[in-house]
Amino acid sequence: MKENTLVLDGWSGTVSGLYNFQGISFENIALNKDTELDVSGAVNNVSGDITLSSLGAGDYGTGEKTVTVSWDEKLGTNVDSTNLSQKSWAEADRGERGVFVNHFSETSVSHEDGGHQASISTTIDTSALTGQFIDENGDAHVNSQYAAALPEDQKDMPQALLIGDGFTTNVDTVAGVYDVSTSGKGATGGQVYISGDTEYAGAVYAGYSENGTASGNTVYVGYDGSAVKAADASGLSVYGATNKENGTNNALHVYGNGNQLGSIGQFNSISFDEVTFNDSTAALSVTSADLTNTDLSLNSLKGGTAYQEGDHVTLIQSANAMEGMDSASVTYSDKVTAGVTQDLQIETEKTANAISMTVKNVSLNPQTTVIAENRTAAAAFLNQGADIAADSLDLLGSDYKYGLRTFGAVYGNRSTYDAAGDMKINGWSEIVGLGNVHRKGAGDLSWGVFYENGTGNYRTWNEFNNEMFRGDGSLLYNGGGAAVRYKRDDGWYYEAGVRAGTLSASMENAVKDGNGNSYGFDSDSTYWGMHAGLGRLIETGRGEWNVYGKYFHTDIDGDSFTIDGDRFAFDSLTSDRLRLGARYTADRAKRWSLYCGLAWEYEFSGDSHMRAGRWDTPEQSLGGSTGIAEIGTVWQPDDSPWQANINLKGYAGERDGFSGMVQLAYTF
Repeated sequence: MKENTLVLDGWSGTVSGLYNFQGISFENIALNKDTELDVSGAVNNVSGDITLSSLGAGDYGTGEKTVTVSWDEKLGTNVDSTNLSQKSWAEADRGERGVFVNHFSETSVSHEDGGHQASISTTIDTSALTGQFIDENGDAHVNSQYAAALPEDQKDMPQALLIGDGFTTNVDTVAGVYDVSTSGKGATGGQVYISGDTEYAGAVYAGYSENGTASGNTVYVGYDGSAVKAADASGLSVYGATNKENGTNNALHVYGNGNQLGSIGQFNSISFDEVTFNDSTAALSVTSADLTNTDLSLNSLKGGTAYQEGDHVTLIQSANAMEGMDSASVTYSDKVTAGVTQDLQIETEKTANAISMTVKNVSLNPQTTVIAENRTAAAAFLNQGADIAADSLDLLGSDYKYGLRTFGAVYGNRSTYDAAGDMKINGWSEIVGLGNVHRKGAGDLSWGVFYENGTGNYRTWNEFNNEMFRGDGSLLYNGGGAAVRYKRDDGWYYEAGVRAGTLSASMENAVKDGNGNSYGFDSDSTYWGMHAGLGRLIETGRGEWNVYGKYFHTDIDGDSFTIDGDRFAFDSLTSDRLRLGARYTADRAKRWSLYCGLAWEYEFSGDSHMRAGRWDTPEQSLGGSTGIAEIGTVWQPDDSPWQANINLKGYAGERDGFSGMVQLAYTF
């Protein structure tokens, strides 16, 4: 209610009573059904005119429309329709997003004196569905219900329109933006998405402007992988602007093969993505096309297909000769990417009715190397866990307290490996276990069983289409094992250990496809490993030398996965390391004793083999030498069941970096 007037805004129905109104106004009168106002009860103190104020916009086709507005006989008979024909444009919210726009002309009203109904006749000469309507005054209108949920700075922006399976409308025109401003404000930022089967046979404009320019508008065809199939071969015509002269930077994006449209034209650029060669259907089939001064480009090919030299595809096929072929250009990058693994060199052929492409050469995209590097990083991190298991034996047999023991260690590291593109790995590893030390013959036998866990992360840098981007990787292993050492009274000792578990490696933003979409992956494998060692403890006054040699073997099972349709397969990876070193511990008889040592380690294998698509990627390897320096302290008091070992190590060579470890043991 406005003051003392009852306003019926697009409403029709029955009320139980009316009281104290000095006028009734019908606004936004629907044109697809008659409007009625009935009163089932009393009418008191209601007077004034029955005003027919405005016609409502809706999903109407063009042509003549006639509707009846009727009101209860208890109401007045004077009709005022002077404002009805003054509003020539009207807009209304569509149910989902976007607005319906109608232009009315030749509106007339027929009403008999003393009667309680009026007949309204009008002609709709323009009907459209648009993501943004710019009226004659240059004011923008959008779907108010959809805009209500948007941030404040986006409420008036053009809303993307979706034309998919089941889409129906009576309008003649669909436009990303529809501009009728007398000042020529222009249509900018419109987006229309089309996919699947459609019954709509009208015209689709990226941007429509009656008096201004249309710029920066886009139509996406088959964007969701469902090719557009027009029910009427001559229907669903798609245009970038009302004409080429008033259009700039208006684009048509076509995805996949098998899309069918009527006429196309007035686009400044047409790009093709996720196209498949050797498909029997063209990427886009049309009845006619105007390609005058249009830039066509092949951006990307669909992954999961092994392309060969001589493969062929038709980008656009027309039933009639296409206009402007001489001025149309076809471009593509030096190497078009299919999925994430294949780079194709392309040759273009143009005829009056078609633009086609043929593959001249296929090669591996070098960005895939980073995935093989991930495998090497996982092996390097897993090897660090083997070092902890072997070092735990030092604490188990570090004194002559016999009995059952629990032990644990926390190990943190920051390392860079020359393999895997100088990849930096940060991580933490833990080990907890139960063991025993007892007298056996002419020596001490130490053994333990344990659970191990490690989590790590790293970063990679990759390049695609001359753009550098960062990837983030994570590593996780869980497993268990057992270790044993026999230390003879003459100082010689022998040790061995086994371990097994699962290894998970994943990356985010590892590689990109031709559209610039980023992809990651997850890889899961099982592992097992063993080590064997030989050493001798040599007493020298208050100190002790530990001269040792250890051999480590680790085997990681292969794995395979798919990225953007392209298959990646890891072979099993084997690591074989030999470590030779010496450690000197001072003041062995004291509660706290310090030690330092040097070691040399050589990796004999550690090679990562990966197949990307049909190619073997460049091999990544951990092979090479690393020098190790360490310093630490051991706490083993005679009057406490606790023991501790704190260790710091530095690495140089194939592995560069440092690590720290804290070990604890408790004897029952």
